[in-house]
Amino acid sequence: MSNNISVLVADDEPMLRRVITKILRRWGYNVVAVEDGSQAWSQVQEKRFDLHIFDQNMPGYTGIELLNKLRIQNPDIKIVISSGDTLSFENNVNQPTGFLEKPFVLKGLKEKIEGFLL
Repeated sequence: MSNNISVLVADDEPMLRRVITKILRRWGYNVVAVEDGSQAWSQVQEKRFDLHIFDQNMPGYTGIELLNKLRIQNPDIKIVISSGDTLSFENNVNQPTGFLEKPFVLKGLKEKIEGFLL
C-alpha cells in the first residue's frame, strides 16, 4: 500500500521525528519531516501529501491549529494528531482522521497508518 504515498511529519522532538521518519521510510512511504507547525504549513502550501502526522504541542502552529486551517482548504485531508497527552476533540469543529499516542508502540503502528489512509 505504501508505494508513492507521501507523508508529512511535523514534530518538535528531534529523536521522535527521526524515528517515525525512519520507520515510515522503511515501510516504503515518501516522508518529509519538519520540526514545527510553521514549517508544516509552508510544506502543505507547496506540496500535496496523502497523510499528515502532526504533534499537538509544537511551536508555530499546534496540530489542532493546523487541522483547522487545512480543513478549510480541503475538508477531506487526512490529518493524524500525535500527543503524549490525552486529548479530547469533541469541542473542536474539525475532527482528525486519527490519533497516535506517544510514545509510539511499533506493534500495530503500520496497520494504524494504513487504516488512516483508507
